Amino acid sequence: MGVIGRLHKEKRYANRRQWFAVCTGDATEAFEPCYWESSIEFGQRDAATELVAHFRRTHARTAPPCM
Repeated sequence: MGVIGRLHKEKRYANRRQWFAVCTGDATEAFEPCYWESSIEFGQRDAATELVAHFRRTHARTAPPCM
């Protein structure tokens, strides 16, 4: 299981749209807008902040493996 799968499992997010950008584009730049769009929709602003911070710390310059 790649990092995205682990984060998905740990955070238990039902919406998978936020992972699409990570697996198809630049790791950091593509990830954040897509994740924020999904999280704001579901009122998960704090969770989004936490997950984006974790993503930046662990994968700032490299794209993570897709599930």
